[in-house]
Amino acid sequence: MRWLFAILLVVHGSIHFMGRAKAFGWAELTALTEPVSRPMGAVWGLAGVLWLVSGGLLALSPRSWWWVALLALVL
Repeated sequence: MRWLFAILLVVHGSIHFMGRAKAFGWAELTALTEPVSRPMGAVWGLAGVLWLVSGGLLALSPRSWWWVALLALVL
């Protein structure tokens, strides 16, 4: 179950990079209908990195993943 949740966190973090890609004009994403500014794209990217790190920590070090996930959630 832990590994499944870690994969879910990594997938969620990867989805956040769609907002970053749209904000910086790296991709045309019709699924994202609202415009995304560059500052918000940077925030989306940072949140994506935090979700990826929390998923990796959950897989490798189950005791310390939650504080990174909490930071990603707040962001």
